[in-house]
Amino acid sequence: IIEEDAVFIESFFTIPDEDIEFKLHLQSSWLLRFELDHAKMIDRKLTIPYVAGRIAESFKTDLFVIWSEDNSQKLIIHCRVLGGGDKNDHGLGTVEEDIFLRQLEKTMLNSVSLRISSLNYMYL
Repeated sequence: IIEEDAVFIESFFTIPDEDIEFKLHLQSSWLLRFELDHAKMIDRKLTIPYVAGRIAESFKTDLFVIWSEDNSQKLIIHCRVLGGGDKNDHGLGTVEEDIFLRQLEKTMLNSVSLRISSLNYMYL
């Protein structure tokens, strides 16, 4: 639990949603947390819902993605792997899950295209 993210997490879960509630028990206890740079987002004409949506779209039903508002002090995206919930008796994920998340992070950073320009792709 990251205290500075508590406000946007709480506001995300304020309105009940059956689809979200169904996925809660499938979420990994580990998460990827991306903090995006405001100036770069403005310069590239990107919004946080767009970036988070591209991540969610790229990984379809394998990730649960939530994000802060565009006007937040910090632009944050949380990504949790959805799976069978392989957790030990204390509710903690395994070490292998940590390694998997590091590999997933590299994949995201290198392959999630945000915009196509005439010269090249802009990656996350």
